[in-house]
This record gives sequence, structure tokens and C-alpha cells, in this order.
Amino acid sequence: MTSDDAQFAATQNKVARDRLRNAIPAPDELKAYANQLPPIYRDILAAVQQADPNRVEGEPIALGTIRNTLLNKGTQLTDPQLELAIGKLVARGFLDQSDFPQWFFTPTPVGDALITTITGASVKKASIPDLPNPTWVG
Repeated sequence: MTSDDAQFAATQNKVARDRLRNAIPAPDELKAYANQLPPIYRDILAAVQQADPNRVEGEPIALGTIRNTLLNKGTQLTDPQLELAIGKLVARGFLDQSDFPQWFFTPTPVGDALITTITGASVKKASIPDLPNPTWVG
């Protein structure tokens, strides 16, 4: 494989991942998918919600917070297992990973929908009041 081929494949993977991360399936499709997930992935996604039940859409969560939430629930995962599983959730478009610091993750729209399906708890939408129009502009 040439470097051009590798770059093309990487671009195609990114396009596919971006398409998945923004496509919200129907509730029955999400439920069927959630039911197929191995427990490690369900536990990690549930831990995102359980770590901060008041989490607002778009807020990142630290890997250490996910790890501690899992430990407090009695879920025994090694650090390499947790990192591999989260890496797969990122690769499938359910989580985004921060560029810096690297160990922060934000659920994508489809990731939030899957977390809601697994936990039954909806993520809160960020909202602020509208900014009024300046009175000095006609």
C-alpha cells in the first residue's frame, strides 16, 4: 500500500466515522444495538452518565472519572482494557477524544442517544438566553 493509498483509506474511515457520529438511528434500532453491546461498552457508556447526571451536551468527561465511576460500581477493568474499549467507542463515532489533554472524551450526538438508550437518562441541552439587539443599531 502506497502512502497515497493509506491516506485515502484514512480519509474514507474518517468520512464513515463522521457520518455515523451524526446519524441518529430510530429508537428501536438504538435499543437493538444497545442490547448487542458487550457489557464492557454498556458499562463505560453508562458510567459517562452516572459520573455526572447533570452533564450538559458537549461537556467532556475525563478518563479518570469514567474509571472511578466504574470502580465505585464494582466493575473491574484494567487500565489497558478501559483504554482499548474507549478507543473502539471513539473509532465507531460514539465518543470524540480531545486533542489536548488527550484523556478527555465527549459523547457525539449518536453517543448521547446510545447513552440515553442504555441508562434511560437524557443529557441536558446547553441553553442560554438570547443576546438582545443593541439599541443603538437601527
